[in-house]
Amino acid sequence: MRKNRLMDDMRTSMDLAKVKFQRISPYLDNKTRRMQAVMEASRLRRAGIETVSEAMWIDRSNIGRWLREPTCGSESTSVDRVRR
Repeated sequence: MRKNRLMDDMRTSMDLAKVKFQRISPYLDNKTRRMQAVMEASRLRRAGIETVSEAMWIDRSNIGRWLREPTCGSESTSVDRVRR
């Protein structure tokens, strides 16, 4: 019973992530798409990486790597150039 509820929650989270991404994707460049993926994956916690990967069509290993990267004081975050 608990496993079924967990699976339903995961499907609901994935559906919500897909809808969010479909609505904002026309306005995202590479940097903001990456930030959105990291925020969603951290928000969803358990199975977040897999859910976001499927919803946003981003490789799981990339999302995991981005989650581990430091966010403050990094040279890559201070660069104003953004790849589209």
